[in-house]
Amino acid sequence: MRSPKLTHRNVTVICCLWSLAILPPAMRSGVKTPLAPSMMTYATLPDLSRESKVIESYVDDLDKFNKQCAQLNHKTTLTETELNQIESAAGKLNVRSAEIQDAARRIITKLKDANQWNGVDAQLVSLSNGESQSRFRKFSFRTLLEETAADASSQNETNAYITTIRAKLNNSSTDASSAGAPTVRSFSCRVHRLASALNAIRNGGKVDTYHGIAEDCACGNSIGHDCETFAH
Repeated sequence: MRSPKLTHRNVTVICCLWSLAILPPAMRSGVKTPLAPSMMTYATLPDLSRESKVIESYVDDLDKFNKQCAQLNHKTTLTETELNQIESAAGKLNVRSAEIQDAARRIITKLKDANQWNGVDAQLVSLSNGESQSRFRKFSFRTLLEETAADASSQNETNAYITTIRAKLNNSSTDASSAGAPTVRSFSCRVHRLASALNAIRNGGKVDTYHGIAEDCACGNSIGHDCETFAH
Protein backbone atom coordinates (compact mmCIF):
# COMPACT_ATOMS: atom_id res chain seq x y z
CA MET A 1 0.00 0.00 0.00
CA ARG A 2 1.25 3.44 -0.89
CA SER A 3 1.48 6.02 1.90
CA PRO A 4 -0.53 9.18 1.27
CA LYS A 5 1.66 11.90 -0.17
CA LEU A 6 2.12 14.97 2.09
CA THR A 7 1.50 18.13 0.17
CA HIS A 8 2.36 21.66 1.20
CA ARG A 9 -1.35 22.23 1.84
CA ASN A 10 -1.64 19.18 4.09
CA VAL A 11 1.37 20.23 6.16
CA THR A 12 -0.08 23.71 6.63
CA VAL A 13 -3.43 22.34 7.84
CA ILE A 14 -1.75 19.95 10.27
CA CYS A 15 0.38 22.75 11.75
CA CYS A 16 -2.63 24.99 12.23
CA LEU A 17 -4.61 22.25 13.98
CA TRP A 18 -1.66 21.49 16.26
CA SER A 19 -1.28 25.19 17.18
CA LEU A 20 -4.94 25.45 18.12
CA ALA A 21 -4.72 22.35 20.27
CA ILE A 22 -2.00 23.75 22.52
CA LEU A 23 -3.57 27.19 22.99
CA PRO A 24 -5.44 27.94 26.25
CA PRO A 25 -9.25 27.64 25.91
CA ALA A 26 -9.80 31.40 26.32
CA MET A 27 -7.43 32.16 23.43
CA ARG A 28 -9.01 29.48 21.21
CA SER A 29 -12.43 31.05 21.75
CA GLY A 30 -11.18 34.55 20.99
CA VAL A 31 -11.90 35.78 24.53
CA LYS A 32 -9.24 38.11 25.95
CA THR A 33 -7.87 36.75 29.21
CA PRO A 34 -8.08 39.46 31.92
CA LEU A 35 -5.00 40.45 33.89
CA ALA A 36 -5.12 38.82 37.30
CA PRO A 37 -4.99 41.25 40.24
CA SER A 38 -1.98 39.34 41.61
CA MET A 39 0.00 40.46 38.57
CA MET A 40 -0.49 44.16 39.33
CA THR A 41 2.59 46.35 39.35
CA TYR A 42 2.98 50.10 39.26
CA ALA A 43 3.74 49.70 35.57
CA THR A 44 0.43 47.90 34.91
CA LEU A 45 -1.74 50.41 36.78
CA PRO A 46 -3.81 52.77 34.62
CA ASP A 47 -2.66 56.34 34.18
CA LEU A 48 -4.00 58.24 37.21
CA SER A 49 -1.89 61.37 36.73
CA ARG A 50 -4.85 63.61 35.88
CA GLU A 51 -6.77 62.55 38.98
CA SER A 52 -3.66 62.80 41.15
CA LYS A 53 -3.09 66.41 40.10
CA VAL A 54 -6.69 67.34 40.95
CA ILE A 55 -6.56 65.75 44.42
CA GLU A 56 -3.04 66.85 45.33
CA SER A 57 -3.70 70.43 44.21
CA TYR A 58 -6.80 70.51 46.39
CA VAL A 59 -4.84 69.13 49.36
CA ASP A 60 -2.19 71.84 48.93
CA ASP A 61 -4.83 74.59 49.05
CA LEU A 62 -6.66 72.92 51.93
CA ASP A 63 -3.43 72.86 53.95
CA LYS A 64 -2.88 76.56 53.24
CA PHE A 65 -6.47 77.28 54.33
CA ASN A 66 -5.99 75.35 57.57
CA LYS A 67 -2.75 77.22 58.27
CA GLN A 68 -4.47 80.57 57.71
CA CYS A 69 -7.28 79.56 60.08
CA ALA A 70 -4.77 78.56 62.75
CA GLN A 71 -3.00 81.90 62.41
CA LEU A 72 -6.27 83.83 62.71
CA ASN A 73 -7.29 81.80 65.76
CA HIS A 74 -4.13 82.90 67.52
CA LYS A 75 -4.78 86.58 66.92
CA THR A 76 -6.37 88.59 69.70
CA THR A 77 -8.39 90.71 67.29
CA LEU A 78 -9.65 90.20 63.75
CA THR A 79 -10.81 92.55 61.04
CA GLU A 80 -13.78 92.15 58.73
CA THR A 81 -11.35 92.03 55.81
CA GLU A 82 -9.53 89.02 57.28
CA LEU A 83 -12.83 87.26 57.81
CA ASN A 84 -13.96 87.97 54.24
CA GLN A 85 -10.71 86.62 52.83
CA ILE A 86 -10.89 83.36 54.75
CA GLU A 87 -14.58 82.97 53.90
CA SER A 88 -13.71 83.40 50.23
CA ALA A 89 -11.02 80.71 50.49
CA ALA A 90 -13.49 78.37 52.20
CA GLY A 91 -16.08 78.97 49.50
CA LYS A 92 -13.61 78.08 46.74
CA LEU A 93 -12.63 74.87 48.50
CA ASN A 94 -16.28 73.90 48.93
CA VAL A 95 -16.94 74.40 45.21
CA ARG A 96 -13.83 72.46 44.22
CA SER A 97 -14.77 69.49 46.41
CA ALA A 98 -17.00 68.37 43.52
CA GLU A 99 -13.81 67.93 41.49
CA ILE A 100 -12.54 65.52 44.15
CA GLN A 101 -15.71 63.48 43.83
CA ASP A 102 -15.36 63.32 40.03
CA ALA A 103 -11.69 62.33 40.33
CA ALA A 104 -12.56 59.48 42.73
CA ARG A 105 -15.20 58.20 40.32
CA ARG A 106 -12.76 58.26 37.40
CA ILE A 107 -10.13 56.37 39.41
CA ILE A 108 -12.67 53.68 40.29
CA THR A 109 -13.68 53.33 36.64
CA LYS A 110 -10.07 53.14 35.46
CA LEU A 111 -9.13 50.52 38.04
CA LYS A 112 -12.17 48.41 37.18
CA ASP A 113 -11.50 48.68 33.44
CA ALA A 114 -7.90 47.55 34.07
CA ASN A 115 -9.12 44.67 36.28
CA GLN A 116 -7.22 46.15 39.24
CA TRP A 117 -10.18 47.03 41.48
CA ASN A 118 -10.46 43.72 43.32
CA GLY A 119 -7.60 43.36 45.74
CA VAL A 120 -6.28 46.87 45.16
CA ASP A 121 -5.75 47.42 48.92
CA ALA A 122 -3.52 44.37 49.35
CA GLN A 123 -1.65 45.22 46.18
CA LEU A 124 -1.00 48.79 47.31
CA VAL A 125 0.49 47.47 50.55
CA SER A 126 2.61 44.83 48.83
CA LEU A 127 3.96 47.24 46.23
CA SER A 128 4.89 49.87 48.83
CA ASN A 129 7.87 49.87 51.15
CA GLY A 130 8.95 50.81 54.65
CA GLU A 131 6.94 53.55 56.31
CA SER A 132 4.63 53.83 53.31
CA GLN A 133 3.64 50.18 53.62
CA SER A 134 2.85 50.64 57.31
CA ARG A 135 0.80 53.73 56.45
CA PHE A 136 -1.35 51.90 53.90
CA ARG A 137 -2.18 49.13 56.37
CA LYS A 138 -4.16 51.69 58.39
CA PHE A 139 -6.84 52.35 55.78
CA SER A 140 -8.56 50.94 52.72
CA PHE A 141 -7.78 52.82 49.51
CA ARG A 142 -10.80 51.18 47.91
CA THR A 143 -13.16 52.29 50.71
CA LEU A 144 -11.78 55.83 50.59
CA LEU A 145 -12.49 55.99 46.87
CA GLU A 146 -16.02 54.64 47.32
CA GLU A 147 -16.82 57.06 50.14
CA THR A 148 -15.40 60.04 48.25
CA ALA A 149 -17.24 59.07 45.06
CA ALA A 150 -20.47 59.04 47.08
CA ASP A 151 -19.84 62.20 49.12
CA ALA A 152 -16.99 64.70 48.86
CA SER A 153 -18.48 67.69 50.64
CA SER A 154 -16.00 69.79 52.61
CA GLN A 155 -18.59 72.36 53.66
CA ASN A 156 -19.19 71.14 57.22
CA GLU A 157 -15.52 71.25 58.10
CA THR A 158 -14.64 74.56 56.44
CA ASN A 159 -17.76 76.17 57.91
CA ALA A 160 -16.70 75.02 61.39
CA TYR A 161 -13.49 77.00 61.00
CA ILE A 162 -15.36 80.06 59.74
CA THR A 163 -17.85 79.89 62.62
CA THR A 164 -15.00 79.88 65.12
CA ILE A 165 -13.23 82.79 63.43
CA ARG A 166 -16.43 84.81 63.14
CA ALA A 167 -17.10 84.23 66.86
CA LYS A 168 -13.66 85.63 67.63
CA LEU A 169 -14.46 88.70 65.55
CA ASN A 170 -17.70 89.13 67.47
CA ASN A 171 -15.98 88.48 70.82
CA SER A 172 -18.07 85.35 71.33
CA SER A 173 -17.05 82.54 73.66
CA THR A 174 -16.90 79.79 71.02
CA ASP A 175 -14.05 77.39 71.75
CA ALA A 176 -11.56 77.72 68.91
CA SER A 177 -9.86 74.42 69.71
CA SER A 178 -13.00 72.38 69.05
CA ALA A 179 -13.69 73.57 65.51
CA GLY A 180 -12.35 71.46 62.68
CA ALA A 181 -10.59 69.02 64.99
CA PRO A 182 -8.90 66.40 62.76
CA THR A 183 -10.21 62.83 62.92
CA VAL A 184 -9.78 59.74 60.75
CA ARG A 185 -13.42 60.08 59.66
CA SER A 186 -13.13 63.68 58.49
CA PHE A 187 -13.26 64.72 54.85
CA SER A 188 -9.84 66.32 55.26
CA CYS A 189 -8.30 63.05 56.48
CA ARG A 190 -9.94 61.10 53.68
CA VAL A 191 -8.72 63.37 50.89
CA HIS A 192 -5.21 63.52 52.37
CA ARG A 193 -5.04 59.72 52.48
CA LEU A 194 -6.12 59.57 48.85
CA ALA A 195 -3.36 62.03 48.01
CA SER A 196 -0.80 59.89 49.89
CA ALA A 197 -1.82 56.72 48.05
CA LEU A 198 -1.71 58.43 44.65
CA ASN A 199 1.64 60.00 45.53
CA ALA A 200 3.02 56.54 46.34
CA ILE A 201 1.67 55.10 43.10
CA ARG A 202 3.40 57.85 41.15
CA ASN A 203 6.66 57.48 43.12
CA GLY A 204 6.99 53.72 42.92
CA GLY A 205 5.70 52.86 46.37
CA LYS A 206 7.00 55.67 48.57
CA VAL A 207 5.01 58.57 50.04
CA ASP A 208 7.09 61.75 50.03
CA THR A 209 7.70 63.72 53.22
CA TYR A 210 5.19 66.46 52.50
CA HIS A 211 2.25 64.14 51.83
CA GLY A 212 3.15 61.97 54.81
CA ILE A 213 3.15 64.90 57.25
CA ALA A 214 0.04 66.41 55.66
CA GLU A 215 -1.86 63.14 56.09
CA ASP A 216 -0.73 62.77 59.71
CA CYS A 217 -1.88 66.28 60.58
CA ALA A 218 -5.21 65.89 58.77
CA CYS A 219 -5.93 62.58 60.52
CA GLY A 220 -5.09 63.70 64.05
CA ASN A 221 -1.59 62.25 64.31
CA SER A 222 0.31 65.43 65.15
CA ILE A 223 3.09 63.80 67.20
CA GLY A 224 6.39 65.18 66.00
CA HIS A 225 4.72 67.68 63.64
CA ASP A 226 3.97 71.38 63.96
CA CYS A 227 0.64 71.03 62.18
CA GLU A 228 -0.55 74.58 62.81
CA THR A 229 2.27 76.07 60.77
CA PHE A 230 2.46 73.27 58.23
CA ALA A 231 1.67 74.06 54.61
CA HIS A 232 3.29 73.24 51.28
